[in-house]
Amino acid sequence: MRIVVDCNVVIAAGLTNGTCRAVLQWVLQNHTLILSEEIAQEYACVIKREKFRPYWPYLQELTLSLCQIGFLVNSTVSPYSLSDKEDEKYLAAAEIGQASMLITGNKKHFPEDFYGSIKIMTPTNVFQEFLMSEN
Repeated sequence: MRIVVDCNVVIAAGLTNGTCRAVLQWVLQNHTLILSEEIAQEYACVIKREKFRPYWPYLQELTLSLCQIGFLVNSTVSPYSLSDKEDEKYLAAAEIGQASMLITGNKKHFPEDFYGSIKIMTPTNVFQEFLMSEN
């Protein structure tokens, strides 16, 4: 499966050992992470925020690793309109990368359950639906 992971999930995975980290590990071990240059830039920009200063080395290593592991697609304009235009880059990458899932902690920014064939899921939904069934 091809999957796009929102920046908020990556940051949460880097900060705490919990659901987001388990979901990100599941994606990396079992699926293809889809990225675009715009998504990689957002990862790099967000981790530089002052509130993440104590975690900079780890978050920087994490995001660089994701960029090396992930499948990079050339971004296009999203065929979908969102209230937060900054989030459209995730749908654009998912569309061009033929992802079947976008994982986000900000479901309110992606109010539909599906955008075309792209299923929008929270980390908790992914954990319950996929990871719990593997155990």
